[in-house]
Amino acid sequence: AYVLGVVLFIIGSLLHSTWPLSSFFTQVAYEYYDITMVLYSNGISWLVQILVIVTLLVPDVIAKYLRRTYRPIPADILRELDQGHGGGMAALRDEGDGRRAV
Repeated sequence: AYVLGVVLFIIGSLLHSTWPLSSFFTQVAYEYYDITMVLYSNGISWLVQILVIVTLLVPDVIAKYLRRTYRPIPADILRELDQGHGGGMAALRDEGDGRRAV
């Protein structure tokens, strides 16, 4: 979804800057004409776009990690058991029978 958003942003900005009447003010429109081509030919602009995307995603990843580690919901616990952590689902079934898994 993030990649699609970046691609649509680039396509939209290219279309917007090449349309000569993209602004209500003609003087501004002529100054803005083809500026996207100049901007995207510069490597710094690509680096800044990548850094902005990574910077915006880092808090989401950290928040998800902290929530799953310190405040897990039942679905998170079952997912970990299903992946084999803590003895797996077999240990959970054996606890329900009163037996201990070996």
